[in-house]
Amino acid sequence: MSIFLEILQFELRQQLKSPFVIAGLILFFLIHFLSITSTGISLWAHPQAYINSAYAIAVVETTLTVFGMLPIIVFVASALLRDQDSATAELLFVKPIAKWQYLGGRFSAAWLLAMLLGLSGLLGSLAGSLMPWLDPDRVAPFSLSPFLFCFIAIVLPNTLILSALFFSIASLTRSLAATIALALVFMTTDLVLANFTLNTINGPGALAMVDHSATLTINAASRNLTVTELNELFPWVPLLKNRLLWLSISFVLLLLSMKHFQFELAESWILSLVLRKKTITPYVPAISTPYTQEPIKKVPVFSSMSTAFIPLRSQLHMDLFYLLQSPLFLIILLLGVTSMVSEYNAHTSPLMNTPLYPLTGSLVDFFRYSLLDLIIIISIYYSGILLHRERESGIDAIVSASPFPGWVLPLSKLLALCTLVTLLLIAMMLTTITLQLIDGYTHLELGLYLRTVFVFNGFYYYMLCVMAILIQIIVSNKWLGMLLLLALNVGLLSLEALGFEHILYRFALPQLTYSDMNGFGHVSRQVYALIGYWGCFCVLLILLGYFLYPRGVYTSFRERTKLALSRIDRLAIAMVMFFCVGFVGIGSWIFYNTNILNTYQTAEDRQQMQADYEHAYGVYENKPVPSYSDIDMAVDIYPQERSLSSHGVATLTNNKSYSIPEFVISVQPGMQVQDIRIEGVKLIKSDTAQGFFLFKPHKPLAPGAEVTMRWHLSRQNRGFTNANPDMEVVENGTFVSSENIMPIPGFDDTRKLSDNDLRRKFGLSEAAGLPALSDAKFLDKLMYGVDSRCNFHIIVSTSADQVAVAPGKLVREWFLQGRHYFKYVSERPTWPKFYFTSARYAIARDKWANGKQEIDLEVYYDPKHSFNVQAMLATTKRSLDYFTREFAPYPYSQFRMMEYPRYRMAAQSFPGGGVAYSEAIGWTSDLSSWHNIDYATIHELSHKWWGDQAPGAKMQGREMLNETLAQYSTLMVYKQYDEKHPGPDLVNKITNKLQKDYLLARSRDKRKEQPVVYTKDQGYISYNKGALALYVLQEQIGEEAVNRALRSFLSKFAFKPAPFATSRDLMNELRAVAGKEHQDLITDLFEKIMLYEIKLTEASVRKVDDGYEVTLSVSAQQFQSSDLGKETEVPLQMWFDVGLFSNAEQSAENQIPLYLKKHLLKSGTNTIIIIVSKKPAFASIDPFYKIADRLPDNNGRVIEER
Repeated sequence: MSIFLEILQFELRQQLKSPFVIAGLILFFLIHFLSITSTGISLWAHPQAYINSAYAIAVVETTLTVFGMLPIIVFVASALLRDQDSATAELLFVKPIAKWQYLGGRFSAAWLLAMLLGLSGLLGSLAGSLMPWLDPDRVAPFSLSPFLFCFIAIVLPNTLILSALFFSIASLTRSLAATIALALVFMTTDLVLANFTLNTINGPGALAMVDHSATLTINAASRNLTVTELNELFPWVPLLKNRLLWLSISFVLLLLSMKHFQFELAESWILSLVLRKKTITPYVPAISTPYTQEPIKKVPVFSSMSTAFIPLRSQLHMDLFYLLQSPLFLIILLLGVTSMVSEYNAHTSPLMNTPLYPLTGSLVDFFRYSLLDLIIIISIYYSGILLHRERESGIDAIVSASPFPGWVLPLSKLLALCTLVTLLLIAMMLTTITLQLIDGYTHLELGLYLRTVFVFNGFYYYMLCVMAILIQIIVSNKWLGMLLLLALNVGLLSLEALGFEHILYRFALPQLTYSDMNGFGHVSRQVYALIGYWGCFCVLLILLGYFLYPRGVYTSFRERTKLALSRIDRLAIAMVMFFCVGFVGIGSWIFYNTNILNTYQTAEDRQQMQADYEHAYGVYENKPVPSYSDIDMAVDIYPQERSLSSHGVATLTNNKSYSIPEFVISVQPGMQVQDIRIEGVKLIKSDTAQGFFLFKPHKPLAPGAEVTMRWHLSRQNRGFTNANPDMEVVENGTFVSSENIMPIPGFDDTRKLSDNDLRRKFGLSEAAGLPALSDAKFLDKLMYGVDSRCNFHIIVSTSADQVAVAPGKLVREWFLQGRHYFKYVSERPTWPKFYFTSARYAIARDKWANGKQEIDLEVYYDPKHSFNVQAMLATTKRSLDYFTREFAPYPYSQFRMMEYPRYRMAAQSFPGGGVAYSEAIGWTSDLSSWHNIDYATIHELSHKWWGDQAPGAKMQGREMLNETLAQYSTLMVYKQYDEKHPGPDLVNKITNKLQKDYLLARSRDKRKEQPVVYTKDQGYISYNKGALALYVLQEQIGEEAVNRALRSFLSKFAFKPAPFATSRDLMNELRAVAGKEHQDLITDLFEKIMLYEIKLTEASVRKVDDGYEVTLSVSAQQFQSSDLGKETEVPLQMWFDVGLFSNAEQSAENQIPLYLKKHLLKSGTNTIIIIVSKKPAFASIDPFYKIADRLPDNNGRVIEER
């Protein structure tokens, strides 16, 4: 035992003397401190959960485990490999030391240091939670319990697990590279598991056990919980299972390493199995001239390339051979390929997770967010290996004395590191291309690959390599250099979040989004400028590295400074001056673009501007204003200049029952105001910066009175901005909406800060949200000051090679002076919310008719995206069939679909018969698995009935009349299709996704959850929960009954003036058709927050005469939740789907049920007996997730034979 303790004490003394340990403790304290306070580092936890809750601290600790791998590897490697590296193993191995003493002492020291590191991080979290600037509403009364929980359940076992695993691999292989490889395997596994569990309603499930850090375990334990439950969460039980598994694995590996470790210098037994035997070739330095007795002459610093190229090539060859002969880089390539395959398989549309066609333009995004972590690791690790390998091999003096220029060695190291990065990028590019070819996609766009991979991303990665080489040159300790690089990379990635947002000092290139319609757009000019700017800076860093590179044994700062000065000659000075001029010159030009041509604003500046707007003008939010009754306007789009102008004349009418003494007109701040005036009305306040204009009539505007407004606005885009570029007006694919380019009556409430944390920061009261459902004062209000429909005449012009589209009927098209003009007019009064698009469109046309009306169908799309055009037209016809039959006639003579670039990811329906959505939604989806039915087309078309014809008044529940009904209509189109076509029902895929998104979003919502009828524009309620509630209701009372209620609702409110409809009006219609027996069901579905806990506890089957008898035992509970998630159990009596399936391995949504019927479940235990003709393998309650069951993973189970 004494020898064990001596080894333990010796290791601790050795390690604690190292600056690496001190730096590591400080770094981990700071990273946790910044993370828990969300200062520059934001790790996702519930935005309303207490910062110092066990849950929030656990999220920080498990997520940051990855940063602990490097120091733990250093502790382990230095303990095990130091003797071998320092050539003292021969002396130590002949001592009478038992293996358990030698390995146990060194492992214990490494683990204690790792635990100390974890403890410093936890103390950082503790200190951060006590900071006075934190929002007091996010901090619970102080308690040590959450921190003790995280130390015992996470920090202690995680450090032990990682220390044991890394120690075992290091002792078994005696290879630092193998230990690094294990860390990379962990990181890649985390990424693959995250992608795999991303879109499953049940969350990680059993895969949580596979996660060594317990990140997925915390995710699974907290999934779908409300803020109240999260604040009280201490997931001991799920963590205990995960911890026991990984501690057992670690213990077994420790025993294995103990058994196979030998006190000898022979090659590791594992490496001897993996690697083929090689003859060891002594290291030969890159010396091209033999030693002579003559005095050594000073070699010119920059000798001619013809003489310098030979030793540079030789040295680079040896550096690369040294790196590439190790299996580690092959493992890195394999892990990179695995990561890329995982990202490729997870590449789906944000709508319903529909598969996407593997277009190169969308796949190149992987080369930034998927590879950055791996590139950082490569630069950190290999820079240390390269820069210190001669010194660690004991031949640095020989190499330093060799007669070649001093810049050869540092340049060789840099080129070797950049070559590794290049090889990785090539491997990833070839992997992606191979995956495309496997999927049958051959339009590879190699030029786009090369530009994206090696210029826009590769150059950034090479910048990181330059930084890594320089740090390792400056720092004499390899491990300390790696730690500093880790801290530096974290710091650089956090600069923007810390408020340091200017591109001139962030040492990075912004990630570009590629559009097939418009390429990288004008933003690429900024990136090319930054490449020149940072390129000059990197050359200066390379020169600094050359000056400081320690050729010989130079240890003191004075000696290294003297060496650096001796290397500066006229050519060096000339190069420094040249690249300094380039750096300053290009930087000045960038500054001119970002700060002179454009206004430089940080995120906080923009938030301050919003707060100032509300502080100054918030009193006008609900003041009455006149609304548009007639608009005659022109929009001139100049795609090449990325500019537009809007000018016109509009009639404003007071539709109120009372006079208006003064009113507000709003203009988006990005628009330049050349003219805005109202005849006979005085402008008494003009704030062009905020886009606020206050008008006062000479006498109050009487009910029904009209005034005429004229305006001339323009939008000019000059140069490039620092951030938030204008991606609406682009060279090909301009898409703008009217509120962004023309004056709008009323206060612009969309510009208010919605985040209550930010509101408190800027001195604003808590967001009030929408007015109460019962507040009659808002029955005549919609959005802004709009309260009536209007007629319009619109002329849109664009460049001669483009087509411009706007709402209304196209009545004229012409060319004039190299411009293309289009005139659109309204067929009937519509809401003054217009769209304007311009692009080099291909156009597909068709017609739909039902004997009563005929509709022109038009699709404006990019010629490269013809994949789904016919499917969209067919989907439109199928939807029109259902909507016109079940609800009301289509209100226009045309329906248009327009595509715009994927810089924005949205789909939007506009009054007047048009919908526009991003090229990433619908246009590039592979609809083959969805029977060529396009979800986006159905949903956006349904808004021509819901949201257009009978919009909700500006109060709680208005989105129920919009998105809830649109989603329900979408479900019904799919349901109708399923009834007529064999195979698994498509609608079940949608209900699965809607329920998953609802449960996940409700656990993340910063606002209080509301019942459907009272929703405050909370999308997960109106889109998801509301649609599912209506779908469940139609299953209970019948599709015809629900649709009859909707027809009645439209007949009362469609195209009617104020007072506008409310969600209570819709509820009255539903209750009228439901009958007395379903009134409680309607209350539970729409007016309360109800959650369920349904668990299938037993499922058995036995053969009977007429088939198979299945017996199910079901535990059922119903809970009513408060707005903050506090639950109270209430009696349950409700009908649930019960399904039996033939395949236990396949998900229910992809099967045709052997049996699917509704059964009544009551609170407590329920027994269900079913007779079927075919033997089932799997049973499930609510198999398609129509009911809000918080834990749906226990609803089903494999059926056991009796």
